[in-house]
Amino acid sequence: ELAPAAAAAAGGSSSDPPSPQQQQQQQPEGQIELLLVMFDPCHLPLTPGWPLRNMLLLPAVRWRARKLKVLCARDGSNGRLSADRSFVLEVELPVIPDDWCAAAGAVPEAIGWEADSKGKLLPRHVDVSPLLSPVQLAEQAVDLNLKLMRWRAAPDLDVRQLANTKCLLLGAGTLGCAVARTLQAYGIRHITFVDSSTVSYSNPVRQSLFTFQDCLNGGKPKAAAAAEALRGIFPSVVSAGVQLSIPMPGHPPANVQQEQLQQQAFEQLQDLVSSHDVMFLLTDTRESRWLPTLLAAAAAKVAITAALGFDNFVVMRHGLPPAAAAAAASQAGCSSSSSKATERSAANHLGCYFCN
Repeated sequence: ELAPAAAAAAGGSSSDPPSPQQQQQQQPEGQIELLLVMFDPCHLPLTPGWPLRNMLLLPAVRWRARKLKVLCARDGSNGRLSADRSFVLEVELPVIPDDWCAAAGAVPEAIGWEADSKGKLLPRHVDVSPLLSPVQLAEQAVDLNLKLMRWRAAPDLDVRQLANTKCLLLGAGTLGCAVARTLQAYGIRHITFVDSSTVSYSNPVRQSLFTFQDCLNGGKPKAAAAAEALRGIFPSVVSAGVQLSIPMPGHPPANVQQEQLQQQAFEQLQDLVSSHDVMFLLTDTRESRWLPTLLAAAAAKVAITAALGFDNFVVMRHGLPPAAAAAAASQAGCSSSSSKATERSAANHLGCYFCN
């Protein structure tokens, strides 16, 4: 789009213009026309930007030009070069003496360059990706919300530790969806769902992470659908779904094949508990919470139970105590022959969902 304008300003065609040496051979001295084309960053109409000051020194010194035309090329709102916003200037240059830079240090400083920390005039880079990426904008907004929460309500809140905490949610139903959304609100970014069922038509109205589309064609696996929904809400969350049936007491395997499947499920659940920091027991039955409770205690993980009844609910933390109490319990366990040590070890354990 700019080629015809440049050619017309130079008084020639849209083909490559002749060099200054060729023009000197074709035209008498003093009638040479130069066209300097620059990309103009200035947004003011008919006002060139500061880079033109540095560029005008080139024709004034190298070609001894006194007059020339400058095509200030500008882009439009779509990011492409715009002929409507571009314009041509006629510039008169002063005479530059031959010995203008003969003396040491006589070269004038370039305009628009900023020295770095070492005093060198080098290009400097600015990362503007946080201002352009919607994902990074969302991260900044979430982090700011947590910082305001800590500033006004919870000064001891460790935002970094919350972000690095890995949470394992056993159950992706009504409780699982609600707990996952609450964990996201508190800055938790590592959430793994474990569930063995699929999304049914009655689920979306009660379970906030599912929609009607998740029920079609037999229903998506709940764990995978819940993990995908969390990533849709906040793309920076590290969420995964595991389709797994938790082995339960009172449900013995009917054959060798089922026994092998239960053994594989036990090993997979054991690995999941070991690789996470906190486990939430959010399943529908008490039997499905029994084995995860034992695994949490054996792996020294925090286990939190949440259960709903028709007119009541229970929320409790159980398993091993915090680090200081766990160390005392471990030290007491070394002298198991002492009855006092045994009592002290038992006292340092938190309550149990099945015993209390």
